[in-house]
Amino acid sequence: GKEIISGRHRRPAEARRPGKAHSGEELTLSDDVTRSGGREGRSGGGARASKSPSDSSSGTSGSSKRRIGDFELVNKLGQGAMGAVYLARQVTLDRMVALKILPPELATDQEFLERFRREARAAAKLNNPHIVMAYDVGVASGYHYIAMEYVDGKDLEQGLLQQPKGRYETQVVLEVARQMALALEAASAAGIVHRDMKPANILKHSDGTYKLTDLGLAAKQRDDNRVTQTGSAVGTPFYISPEQARGEQNVDVRSDIYSLGAT
Repeated sequence: GKEIISGRHRRPAEARRPGKAHSGEELTLSDDVTRSGGREGRSGGGARASKSPSDSSSGTSGSSKRRIGDFELVNKLGQGAMGAVYLARQVTLDRMVALKILPPELATDQEFLERFRREARAAAKLNNPHIVMAYDVGVASGYHYIAMEYVDGKDLEQGLLQQPKGRYETQVVLEVARQMALALEAASAAGIVHRDMKPANILKHSDGTYKLTDLGLAAKQRDDNRVTQTGSAVGTPFYISPEQARGEQNVDVRSDIYSLGAT
C-alpha cells in the first residue's frame, strides 16, 4: 500500500528492503562525499550528482570506499521517498550500521526535514530489543543522516512473498504479535505513538528476533500536530486506524494496537 500524507505534500511510501542490496535503484551522492582517507567534506549546503556509492568496491575498507563523515558506505539496502538506506561501517567504532540519508532536495523542505529529525528523536528515546536502535544523527558533507542498528534480515512484507502458502504459519504470527506488543508497550511508556505499524516496518533478525522500525511518522502523544496539519491523515491503507484516517490528532497506543491487529 501507499503511505497517506494528506495536506500540502503527498509522497509514496518508503520501499526499504533491509538485508538486501538493490542494484537497480541508485541515489547519487556529490563529490563532497569524500573517499576514505581523504579530507572531510564540508557540512551543510547542497550537492550535485556524481558517482553512486555502489560504484566503489564491495569491501568494508580500502581507499575507494565512499564516505560520509565517520561512515564508509558498503552497499545500498533500499530507496524510498525519505531517501536511501545504506549498509555502512562506522569507522571509529568499527561496527556495521544502517545509514539513512536524506536527499539534499528534501533537506530544504522543512516538513520532511522535521519528519527526518523526529524519527531520530523518537528512536533515541527507545531502548528495547524489539525496536531498531538509533546510534547517531547529524549532517556531514551536506547530507543529513541517521545511523541505526543494522538488522541482518528481511521485513515481513518481503518474507510473505516467500511463504509457500502465501501466509505465515499461526505460530509465527503469534510470535510476531507478542514481540510487537512488547515494542508498542515500550513506545507507549515513552509517550510515543508509531502511527505506521505494518509488515514492511517489522524486520526479522537472523537470530529470530522481530524489530519495529521506521519511526518517521512517530509522534509524542498529545503533541503530534507539530508537523501533521489538523484534519490530515498519516499512515498506510489497509493498516491505518479509523481515527488516524479521520485525521484526528490526539491518537495514542490504541491506534498502534489496531494497526498491529490489521498487520
